[in-house]
Amino acid sequence: MQQRILRGVPATIRASFVDQDGSPFTVAGTVAVTVHAVSMLGADVIAAGTPATSDPGDPAGVTASLTEAQTASLDTLAVTWTAPDREIRTSVAIVGAYFFSLEELLEFEPRLRNETRFPRSKLLTFRAQAEGAAESVIGVSFVPRARTVTMPANGFGQVVLPDQFVTNLIGVGVDGVPFTTVEMAAVVVDGDPGIISRPTGVFGGGTLGVVQQLTVTYEFGAPVLPEDLKEATMLLCRSVAFRRRSAFPDKAGQGRETGVPAGEVGVARGYDYTGIDDVNRVFGRYRDIYRAPKIQ
Repeated sequence: MQQRILRGVPATIRASFVDQDGSPFTVAGTVAVTVHAVSMLGADVIAAGTPATSDPGDPAGVTASLTEAQTASLDTLAVTWTAPDREIRTSVAIVGAYFFSLEELLEFEPRLRNETRFPRSKLLTFRAQAEGAAESVIGVSFVPRARTVTMPANGFGQVVLPDQFVTNLIGVGVDGVPFTTVEMAAVVVDGDPGIISRPTGVFGGGTLGVVQQLTVTYEFGAPVLPEDLKEATMLLCRSVAFRRRSAFPDKAGQGRETGVPAGEVGVARGYDYTGIDDVNRVFGRYRDIYRAPKIQ
């Protein structure tokens, strides 16, 4: 699962070692951490060989600290944790906001204030799981994020990105060669459907028989998090914490039939995405709203 940390503030990143059976494993010796920022046309090292420390909330866990400068931009971080006899890799997303703060979650469910049963690191994990489930089902990010995608250049003047609500085009390149300032200025961004176009040119792929690679880095995220979606995600987070029901069914995002009439208000085709009826209604409604065709 991808950890989420907030842009522009110091942050702690975490990882847990496991043995061959998937059980927690406490490593012996020093764990070194290397962090790459997966940004436009290459990965920049922002921390190399930094010693990790033990995680008080996880006997098999290790942590590392990032500074405000290291989290200044929306990005995805590729993190390598190297122990004397093994290595693991994790992914961290630097986001512009969360669905809700931990204090809001604790006000919503005061029983989660039991720090012995629910250490802060666990609550952060539960929140990330719930946010990820909501975005997976609905198909839209409701927090500001950044992504770098690489795809075959289609030789056309229009590219449909995998995300809606593109807010900032950071860079475009073909076969590792970035667009110039003039070329970038000529790219038109249709943010809501996530489409970029070149009215007077194409995005590579213009040579017969040669497959070029197009790389695009951009920021995206819906402008508003609906209040009912926020509350539904907190409800899902609470369910994950208490493990009362199966919060993440197999093939999450596809759903399974519940027998609820498809025409009932607030229920999208009777699908069960989370095992929680109230959450399903909200997730399903926004899934129907946002998963419309991008090109009419």
